Amino acid sequence: MGRVTDFAWKNRGLLPVLLCVLMGVTGCGTKVVSFKTTYATGECQEMWMALEKIIHNNKVADNTAVRVQGYPYLRSSRYLQALAERVESREEEFFVLEEMRLLDLEKRALELSRIPEAALENSLGKWPGLNHPSLPQKIASCSQNFLSDDRQSEEFFGHVKNGIDLDRDYSLWLRSVGLYPITSLVVEYVAENAREEMVAQLSTPMSGEELLTFRPAPTATTSHRNLKEIVRNSRKNSLLSLNLHDVDLQSLAQEFAPLLTIVKGADQDRFGKIINNNGRFAVDGSEPVVYYYFSQTFVQGIPAPQINYVVWFSERTDPAPWFERGRIDGLTFRVTLNWAGQPVFVDVIQNCGCYHFVMTNNEYVAGQQDPVAGFKPFVNGEFSQFSGNKRLQLKINSGRHQLGHVSAALPGKSQPSYRLLPYTNLEYFGEEGQVTSFFDQQGLVAGTERFERFFLFPMGIPKVGAMRQRGRQPITLVGRAYFDDPHLFDNVFSYRSPLPALKVLLPPKTGKQDKITGGGDKD
Repeated sequence: MGRVTDFAWKNRGLLPVLLCVLMGVTGCGTKVVSFKTTYATGECQEMWMALEKIIHNNKVADNTAVRVQGYPYLRSSRYLQALAERVESREEEFFVLEEMRLLDLEKRALELSRIPEAALENSLGKWPGLNHPSLPQKIASCSQNFLSDDRQSEEFFGHVKNGIDLDRDYSLWLRSVGLYPITSLVVEYVAENAREEMVAQLSTPMSGEELLTFRPAPTATTSHRNLKEIVRNSRKNSLLSLNLHDVDLQSLAQEFAPLLTIVKGADQDRFGKIINNNGRFAVDGSEPVVYYYFSQTFVQGIPAPQINYVVWFSERTDPAPWFERGRIDGLTFRVTLNWAGQPVFVDVIQNCGCYHFVMTNNEYVAGQQDPVAGFKPFVNGEFSQFSGNKRLQLKINSGRHQLGHVSAALPGKSQPSYRLLPYTNLEYFGEEGQVTSFFDQQGLVAGTERFERFFLFPMGIPKVGAMRQRGRQPITLVGRAYFDDPHLFDNVFSYRSPLPALKVLLPPKTGKQDKITGGGDKD
């Protein structure tokens, strides 16, 4: 007994961590990221750290992207992390660093908007002339100065790459406490049965229930759309990364928006707009809304656009297993295009990251590699071709809100419509003069915890089953994989078509013939 007591005392520092683990709380170790060095512009550095502290003290940090350790004016996504590994010149290096800097400015603006103006003004009191209206300009100027100073060091870019830590949604502690090597065998067996059930469901048309189909609300669009040119003209430089804010590229959200078919009548099956109901978020099924956002991945080693469509329901109910039921439920449908603007993958997750599966365009995708490198997703054949006026039709079953059937169909003029809204409306939720977020600091929707977290915690996902924000969605219980992994498809699939010449991929009149990395890098 004395040895046990002695061990417990020597390792008493682990107790808070262990409590974090057992409670299933993500982000217990969240802390302010400090600067690696001291800058000549000391006032900028001092102000920056003051802002970092007030962001964390007010619990408004946005963690869809991570702050780079040692460089809190830079943030990275998994895509930018992968892009950094492809850099072959100082020009490309600067491009990636500038993207990380701009990403931080974008997220920082969201964070600061959620802090009451009086509290923010109070924290800025020691800097005369610096007030709320002038803050964005000052932040942008300081950010540029930091990057300009740091780029003088030849080791800087290497430090940045080493300071990116995106492996945060699986907990080694949870897996250790839960005897993962043993319990994962049981979970994998159960998961395989669930996948087989999904296959049977997707291959059987929904019947026996009255269905209601929604189409995207019509908008003014151009008379003809050359998808290849839209994607091509959105590219920025020799790394072929895309400008996701390009107006033409953004218009593709309407181009590929699906028809959504639900069971008529049940309130819990009506997808809708997120509202703040007396301080508690809820889903208003009387206002059909689909949220969308763009992301990037690699297809044949080339940056490719993805359009993500997110729907929310008020709750998950029967026939879902009792341990999966709870308030607020949702699905994400994602369409991935290739370099020619052609849909090549459609994949789906519940918004907890659960039940991920992929469908392919078999005219372009040859099949799965053998052997597959890394995570092997669940693949359910080919999606129905949707082109011209035909749209992808997704039928969502009742209660559990899994995909019941996938087909292609023409929208009907008498069908009710839904509105497309930017996903940022969920992260920048303004109402009655107050700005907040649908998601908390850990990227979770508060109050959506499921009972399954108590017996699935050995898989390492804290609060497994809870609804999650983009960038925070692990998609497998056994092993590790993320919905936003840019190598997800290239690590698994092979393709029928060779890549075109570089001049076909780059925008016209760039005059650039820089070397690019192709062929799908592996992690």
